[in-house]
Amino acid sequence: MPKKEDREHRLWKLDPKIFETRKAGFLERHVLGLLRSIGGYSLLSLAFAYPIVLVYLGVAYGGLVFWGSFAGSVILMVALMRGLGFEKNFANKDISWKRTAAIPISFLMALAFILGLVYLRLWFIPIALAILSVTFTALIGLRRHSAKQG
Repeated sequence: MPKKEDREHRLWKLDPKIFETRKAGFLERHVLGLLRSIGGYSLLSLAFAYPIVLVYLGVAYGGLVFWGSFAGSVILMVALMRGLGFEKNFANKDISWKRTAAIPISFLMALAFILGLVYLRLWFIPIALAILSVTFTALIGLRRHSAKQG
């Protein structure tokens, strides 16, 4: 039982046993840290190599290998998410028709950009500079307009 004068000066009392931890064994000290480090670097390497390898497979071996590899990797990712319990994070994600329609529209925009690079070689740079200058001018105008408002 703490003394009466201790209770008057302290608002709480800490139990030092809560800060004591057990001593880590050999496996935890030496092996697990190394395995976590190697696993982290391996996962990062795979994340960067995946799109490159997937495109290489498509170019070198054709569309059938590309789409087969892509479908297999999607199935593997879905199985891993279900197995690890991350499936709940994607439940009840109602995708609207606007977002669904935006996918082919964005694909057409990217296709137009690439075709512009290929077929309009001479005109691409002046058109891009014109678009950038119009965008830059609009941003400056919006900044001045918002500065007058505020």
